Amino acid sequence: MVRRSATTAEVGADAAAAVAAARAHPGRVATLILPADASWGDGGLPVASVPPPSPAAVTGTTVKAIAEVLRSGEPAALLAGGPAGREAGLRALSRIAAATGVRPLIETFPARLERGAGLPAIDRLAYLAEQAVAHSTGSPM
Repeated sequence: MVRRSATTAEVGADAAAAVAAARAHPGRVATLILPADASWGDGGLPVASVPPPSPAAVTGTTVKAIAEVLRSGEPAALLAGGPAGREAGLRALSRIAAATGVRPLIETFPARLERGAGLPAIDRLAYLAEQAVAHSTGSPM
């Protein structure tokens, strides 16, 4: 999303829309162009925040297809990120791994990753080449 505020009165609404776009699932880039005369002038209007849209639901067909792949017995990894780094997501990844044998991984640099007693320890996706080799061979890093 790219917006350019032409007047001071538009800045608040344009900024709220940019923040909502950036927070939309799965994360988007939002660019707000604020010319000096629009951002420094008088006449700005406060606006309410714009809630980001809810993520679209995954279809049952997609879930069944993924489950079929994970249950096939072929080596597979399940990469998760975002909210999956919290307790509920970590526990779900652990249950899926136990049921299917898939290797669960969390994104390399998660914004938030809950840890502590009783939570499953999920490896992060390898960043360096040496770590990637260890991931592909299943050896510990």
